[in-house]
Amino acid sequence: KDFPDIGAFETPAIASSIPETLVQTSIPGQRSIQLSFTNISGDSFSVWFSTNVSIFPHQWTLMGYCRENPAGQFKFQDGSITNYPIGFYRIRLP
Repeated sequence: KDFPDIGAFETPAIASSIPETLVQTSIPGQRSIQLSFTNISGDSFSVWFSTNVSIFPHQWTLMGYCRENPAGQFKFQDGSITNYPIGFYRIRLP
C-alpha cells in the first residue's frame, strides 16, 4: 500500500567521538575559562554557550572552535566569562 508523503524525514543517529566529560576545566585568573579534553586527532569541535541549559540546542550561542594542539588534545578558552554570573557549555562536532 502506498502512503502519502507528509514531508517528514528521519536523521540517523551517528555515534559521536565526543567525550562524555571534560578532562579539565580551569579559570586562569578568573577572567576566562579553559575547557580541555582529548579525542581523535583531526576532528573539529564547536563550543556553544547558554545561560539557560534547558533551551533548545539551536538557541545556544556559538562561541567558536576548539584548538587542537598537540594532536588529539583539544582546548577552548572563553574570555567573556565575566559577562555572565552563570553559564553552560556544550561541545559538539561542527
